[in-house]
Amino acid sequence: MRSPFARFAPLLLLVSLPATAASTGLASFSLNPTDVAGGSSSTGTVTLDGAAPSGGFVVSLQSGSTYANVPASVTVPAGATSATFQITTHPVADPAPIVVPVGISASHPPVTKHQTLGVFPPSVKSLVLLPSTATGGTPLQGRVTLTSPAASSGSRVGLSSNDTAVTTVPSEVTVAGGTLVKDFPVTTIPVETLTSVTISAQRNPFNVKTATLAVAAPALYSLVCNPAKGGATSLCTVTLTGTAPWGAVVTVSSSNPAVVTVHATVTVHTKSANFFTTTKRVSSPVDVAISASYAGKTRTETVLVTPSGVEP
Repeated sequence: MRSPFARFAPLLLLVSLPATAASTGLASFSLNPTDVAGGSSSTGTVTLDGAAPSGGFVVSLQSGSTYANVPASVTVPAGATSATFQITTHPVADPAPIVVPVGISASHPPVTKHQTLGVFPPSVKSLVLLPSTATGGTPLQGRVTLTSPAASSGSRVGLSSNDTAVTTVPSEVTVAGGTLVKDFPVTTIPVETLTSVTISAQRNPFNVKTATLAVAAPALYSLVCNPAKGGATSLCTVTLTGTAPWGAVVTVSSSNPAVVTVHATVTVHTKSANFFTTTKRVSSPVDVAISASYAGKTRTETVLVTPSGVEP
């Protein structure tokens, strides 16, 4: 007997299923810049290997140090392939290392990417001396400026002089928290000849700034003489630009020794010294030039010599 199913031909059923789309994943993570001064910021960028799906692509973020803060996550908008976020940093407190390496991670399971952000403590940007030339014995001022604001506890800067017999500075100064600049006193010693001194400011052996100070010997500043009656004396005062504890010998001369005579020299130990001229009697007023010379400079003062009994 023929089977009742014999009249039905075998049926082959083909079903097409949509291909499974490759899922989007985290491809890379970068920082720009990779090194910052504490208190500055850096920009992080997460990049996907394809367009973000509907609803966006959330990447979790984490910082390995309190010196750098990141948001908890960043979202790549739907259809986009990347997104950026800000990393804020804090000034590095003393004692400060050369740099604080901070690990930053970006993750979206099962992928995690890592980058290292270098957070630098404040360093010395500049050192200036105000003024840069001074007569020995004259006090002046130095100023250090940092590259970024000091930490809240302050940032110490070491100071030194390469010739403490001529110039001295404090061993260190502290730049107040949140500020950039600190002034400090510079003390100079009287010198007989022009002397160059190097002042240094440093935060660490790799961050040293220097400034050169020219310490000058005292120069002749002024000569002042009083008028005199013939036959009397006249008081003169010679003044230098600085002290001369070794004794600066100033040469003195008269344009008319027949009327006014002077000692050939006067020695100045402090900043000034007095000397007397001797006058001869005259029948009518006479102007006589008195000159003082020291270290290549000359000052001249005119003494009016009047006849006795005549007010000069």
